[in-house]
Amino acid sequence: MWDADLDGGSYWGLVRIDVDIQCLHNPACSDGLRRTGRFTTKDFENFSPAKQAFHGRYGYEIYSISPFRLPSWRAGYYMGTASFYNTTDEANEGYVVCELLQTVNWGANWSRVSPTEGT
Repeated sequence: MWDADLDGGSYWGLVRIDVDIQCLHNPACSDGLRRTGRFTTKDFENFSPAKQAFHGRYGYEIYSISPFRLPSWRAGYYMGTASFYNTTDEANEGYVVCELLQTVNWGANWSRVSPTEGT
């Protein structure tokens, strides 16, 4: 995403990071198997390291975040539709749940607006 207000004009994006295979089928991994990282770049040649911006939890893994914003919103504020892969049903078959997330710092940290988990 291009944002003119980020560091005088930069791109930022989201990627999957730290896929820890040891957390597969391991409820002791409270942050879950998948994590979302955020990076920045000005020129698509030099990139910042991707740092963790969001994670789900065991059995409720973050799968993707699709950010969006309106021009009238304050600088750095974005919302995003997040897909979570839920594997908590008794048959151990997964399904996807979508939730709304928000960030106030260009995607560096995300929070859930209205969690649907457990409903």
